[in-house]
Amino acid sequence: MPGYANVKKDHIRTKKSVQTEAEWIRVFGAWEAGVILIYPHRKPELEGYRQFVMGIFRAASNNPLVAIQFDGEARDQYAKRPFHMDDRSQLNLPLKT
Repeated sequence: MPGYANVKKDHIRTKKSVQTEAEWIRVFGAWEAGVILIYPHRKPELEGYRQFVMGIFRAASNNPLVAIQFDGEARDQYAKRPFHMDDRSQLNLPLKT
């Protein structure tokens, strides 16, 4: 279609990576709003996932990258084989050392 292009995820580079909880909340909120606009039935699922990740931020409060990396890995896993993102049995929890 004119005006549209297929972009492979591996070829997209962000100008700035997410480094803080506040940045993650802002980026996740924008992504969540787009998903809910198209798939309104996923709202409770994404709210549950947000709370799950926020719990990881609290558990690893001295290292926000633990939760940010968890989120990246969860989304990569979801891209390969979709699941309910609030299903904790599908998610590998990071172990705090």
